[in-house]
Amino acid sequence: MTTMLNSAINSWIPEEARNIGVIQPIEYYLTEKYRAKTFSEKFISEVKYIHDQNVWGAWVGGCWDIQSSTKDTLVKSRLNKLNEELWESIAGMANPLRQQMIQFARKCETNKNMDAVISIAKMFMKKSFNDFNTEDYLFSCVNGLLDLKTGKLLDHDSKYLLTQTSSVEFNPEGTCNNFLSFLDDITNSDEKLKDYLQKLVGYCLTASISERAVFIFYGHGRNGKSTFLRILHELLGDYTKAVSTQTFTDKRSDSVRNDLASLHDARLVATSELGRNGVLDATLIKELTGGDPITCRFLYRENFSFIPKFKLIMAVNQRPYPSVRDQAIWDRIHEVPFKVRISDDKLVAQEQLLALFHLEMSGILNWALEGCLKWQKEGLGMPESVVEATQEYKTAVDPTSLWVETRFTGKEEDTVPTGLLFDDYMKFARENEINLSDNFDSRRLID
Repeated sequence: MTTMLNSAINSWIPEEARNIGVIQPIEYYLTEKYRAKTFSEKFISEVKYIHDQNVWGAWVGGCWDIQSSTKDTLVKSRLNKLNEELWESIAGMANPLRQQMIQFARKCETNKNMDAVISIAKMFMKKSFNDFNTEDYLFSCVNGLLDLKTGKLLDHDSKYLLTQTSSVEFNPEGTCNNFLSFLDDITNSDEKLKDYLQKLVGYCLTASISERAVFIFYGHGRNGKSTFLRILHELLGDYTKAVSTQTFTDKRSDSVRNDLASLHDARLVATSELGRNGVLDATLIKELTGGDPITCRFLYRENFSFIPKFKLIMAVNQRPYPSVRDQAIWDRIHEVPFKVRISDDKLVAQEQLLALFHLEMSGILNWALEGCLKWQKEGLGMPESVVEATQEYKTAVDPTSLWVETRFTGKEEDTVPTGLLFDDYMKFARENEINLSDNFDSRRLID
């Protein structure tokens, strides 16, 4: 009888078992554990269990969905496919095997059985949260994976474990003349600044943080910086995150942060004004750009650590005030000047501009890819306009640093008695037209 049963169910016994003649009694195949093994073998490239976050992930539309709702939708739908195949195999069976398999198939469709199979399958399909998004130089587009090192388009493949994608189609023939004209306007035709912005956007396509920098887009209204950022949002799609302005303010808290958890897989994080007299958390900025792991958590989930791989861009009308103004923070800050005020004859409603640029997204991606390849070859660097703007920023929020750099060069004649430091600084401030009404801390004179 067992031989007859084994022969009848041969169609759903693993091929490797048939090849070596290892055929178990029928009861072996009618267990939740065996169903879990069958499920994992069939769908291992489509389903993963992220054990350190207790969530399931499924391969959908060219990327992985690892949301908490995945188990009840995408995972169970695949298990239902396995159940359907079981019913199809029963159609060709004869009694008494047929009756036994019908009972088994009905059992497989119960929620209790399905939950048990999914629970057992976890051990066969587990991955760590940090196993995802490790390909720093692959960029997912609508029609494939863009290799940012070669500029070649690869096929989408679940093996790369990517959870993000852009809604832009890669077309090497795409152009973006309107966007380039806009870029010329907002940079006042500064070729070196345009080159810098192209490399910066190309750098943002990657998950590299080798520049160890934070970018402050500074300028008053009608200068195009918010429109430029919105273009980047559409270009990068899932790779970009917008956050509350409070995320980077000086909270002075040692608690585990849940507002940073959503940034674990971002390549670009954009934020705007911190508000008047907003204080930028310099310690946090150093941690986020230092290349070391930080610990945070999603609400109601376990703590986890990750190395931030996003580029932080802040678009502001008022410069934020760093909580700590040491050399380490100034080494990280790039102030990108947006000094041009768009004239009335060139002023176009933002939504109208964005609709125009939407049609050029494939071309803008080509422009960004060119910038990425150029950045990998040359590095980002800082054009003169960015160097000057950053120095102006430093002087505006930390005037004492300019006094120290200028006044004390290490020569003996540069020494000033402690009691005369304040008078010496006030004289320096008057000569250099430094306004002491804002952000002046006299304690810095003797630090």
